[in-house]
Amino acid sequence: MAKYKEELSILVLDGSGSMGTRDAGEAGGKTRAEAVEDAVRQLAEELNRTAVPEERYLAIIGYDQRSEPILDPTCITDLRSKDPKYKELPPIELPPLDLSRFGGTTAIGNALRRAREMAETWLKGQVDIERYVTICLLSDGFENENTEPEKVAEEIKHDRGGLKLPLNRPEILIATVAYGRDPQLQQYHEALRNMSTEWNEQRFYGEAVNGAQLKKWLTPTIVRTQPAG
Repeated sequence: MAKYKEELSILVLDGSGSMGTRDAGEAGGKTRAEAVEDAVRQLAEELNRTAVPEERYLAIIGYDQRSEPILDPTCITDLRSKDPKYKELPPIELPPLDLSRFGGTTAIGNALRRAREMAETWLKGQVDIERYVTICLLSDGFENENTEPEKVAEEIKHDRGGLKLPLNRPEILIATVAYGRDPQLQQYHEALRNMSTEWNEQRFYGEAVNGAQLKKWLTPTIVRTQPAG
């Protein structure tokens, strides 16, 4: 099947120390990091079932004060299991996310810069097919390393936020989600919201206090390339 566009979703996942918290009421007593990993795996399987998975790419970056690629941009079809026992639609096999291995402070600006570098490289890698990127950043807190995340987000939106055909959507779109039950997170909601892209009369921002809510927001937001609800 000929492709007329390609879309990359870069998941930028908080691995700071607070992601090891076990929130009351979380299914199975999972930590925030474990619940996020479940949501990411559900998203990958949904992308696997989309009408044209050959057009969808996934990348993952984990961060605390560091920012490290966990998965470089990879076509969804290349993430399918190679086990011959799967006859029809093989499941997705992601590398271990292991967000708990980070465990430090929170440098969102640095993580966004790393995501932009990844996005720019991927966008330049194809000249015959139009490409789009969604950077989806999750945090259960906010910046405490003075790396200016709001400034970085504005630079991305200014430089790469113009509408581009054939989808008539921003070339790089930023989605943000405030995650977890920490009451102190409330003071950071406005900043995370302001970092997100507003397009098509909707804001790409969500709030989730547990893994179930995160799945409900993350999957439709990425799969449809437009805000959920």
